Amino acid sequence: MRRGYAQETREELLERILNPSVSTREAAKILEVPEETVRELCLGGKLAPSATLNSNHYYSLDSVLSLLNDDLKYVPKEETDG
Repeated sequence: MRRGYAQETREELLERILNPSVSTREAAKILEVPEETVRELCLGGKLAPSATLNSNHYYSLDSVLSLLNDDLKYVPKEETDG
């Protein structure tokens, strides 16, 4: 369980500042893909959520950026049809 800011250690403070959590919407903007693609990546095990709050997934910024570094190419489903 997360402790209050006053009780967090130096390492926890650095982790929170340098590797923040991003929402599904923010991850989609960073990756330049639809939110549904981010959800599919989560279900496919390529992007693990770091937290879930009220059915909303949050991802570590490091894990989202690592997908960019892997040079994954995404083709939205609409473009693959027909």
